[in-house]
Amino acid sequence: MLNLLITDSSLYCAQWDYQEDKPVLFSLVKVKFHSALAIIRSDSDGIQNTIRTAISQIDDFNVVQRTTGCVILDRSLTEKGLINIGELSNKNEIENFLLWTLKKRWGTQINHLSFSFIPGTLHYFYFAFPRLLLNQLNIILNKFGLVNVSYIPIELFFQSEKSENGVLFNVGQSESLFCFTEMGIMSCKISKKKNKISFTDIIGNIEKIKSKIDNKNFDILRAEKVKNTQQLLKRKQIYQSNPFRNITTDSINLKMNIPDRILNTLGRSIAKHSEWDEVNYYLNPFINIMDIDKLVEERYGSVLKNDSTIDKKDRHRDENKKEQLSIWISLFLFITL
Repeated sequence: MLNLLITDSSLYCAQWDYQEDKPVLFSLVKVKFHSALAIIRSDSDGIQNTIRTAISQIDDFNVVQRTTGCVILDRSLTEKGLINIGELSNKNEIENFLLWTLKKRWGTQINHLSFSFIPGTLHYFYFAFPRLLLNQLNIILNKFGLVNVSYIPIELFFQSEKSENGVLFNVGQSESLFCFTEMGIMSCKISKKKNKISFTDIIGNIEKIKSKIDNKNFDILRAEKVKNTQQLLKRKQIYQSNPFRNITTDSINLKMNIPDRILNTLGRSIAKHSEWDEVNYYLNPFINIMDIDKLVEERYGSVLKNDSTIDKKDRHRDENKKEQLSIWISLFLFITL
């Protein structure tokens, strides 16, 4: 299998497979783009050239025919937001309201983006993807022979086994807190100025975010080492993720100059392969609403039936359709305009 993580400036490639029922990492490579994606995101030829040049520097990439591909998008490559749907419950009414709101909110920019909605009980959270960039990337990967390529935002790999938790990312001298809650996904930026905590870039209800921070049962993970975390969130214990836990990495030098969030995310993408396989957050164009009751029944039914002695490869083949949703996802609404 092949997992790619793309940032604005670099491409990270992890090649791995199962050996004796355990995932083994064979290769971990970082390639720096000769042009930042933010600069060329409207230039299809520039995107093609930049990505092809980066891939050409990865050994054995040209022999990955029929390999399953997972593409992880770093935080800077997606826009985030939410839409409150009030008391709407009818499927068509919700779709029409989301479309109308997006057109109002994004204007002409909407022609360059695709949207993936994740419903909560209070609102629909969305990721907005750069359509041209991902279309070009998809063309390139298909030509290299990758199959079932899935695109997944980096934040979604940090949802824990619990139904609710948070994850912290470095943002300069501040932190970005991304919260998975039963009400829906919410996020904010946390800073400290003159010994006062400030919350900005709020997506969701800040009072509800604060209540989660103060809740002892609401775990917060580190995507990377955050120097000011203990000062900003004095009452919270912050858990450090361990990259590539339960993954064999004997042949890999993990002391390379690779950010913690990259190592942690790639490790989680391998460990959660059976959950994320065939789940694609970037579908262009596509609208899909899945049955809530059926998904919940399948998700929890498969969890109860799982046996720890089941071969992981067999479990992946036999139950991948049941395992394609993380615990917090009840349904997806994929929208491309």
